[in-house]
Amino acid sequence: MKNIKPYPTEEEQPPIKTLNEVDFSATYSYADYMRFEFEERLEIIKGYIFKMGPAPSRIHQKISGRIYAPIYNALNGHKCEVYAAPFDVRLAKKTRDDKEVFTVVQPDIAVICDQTKLDVLVLRISLSKFYRLATIKKN
Repeated sequence: MKNIKPYPTEEEQPPIKTLNEVDFSATYSYADYMRFEFEERLEIIKGYIFKMGPAPSRIHQKISGRIYAPIYNALNGHKCEVYAAPFDVRLAKKTRDDKEVFTVVQPDIAVICDQTKLDVLVLRISLSKFYRLATIKKN
């Protein structure tokens, strides 16, 4: 009898290095999303991948900044915090387990008032992913 290798677990899944490796008809979780090593920005909505546009234009950034600043000032000293993109927002239904989160978006501005919803892991990974992409572009 042949030695059959079992299907790999999430932890054993290889990284996805190019956008061409993504099956846009398949569903993906946040755990899958974290395996993406390419530059293109994507969002996952109900498990389905959607391409995001290229980097926002100068006008977009200017308007976003003008919206962000007064929100930041208004929230200063309050429990709510405001974040600007790129910032992964995982919209979990029942559990925060990465394998069970099927919606991940990157809004231009996010206001989070419930500190239990903030996840050091998300911030750390988002920043490391941003740094990795910046390094890839630089090299």
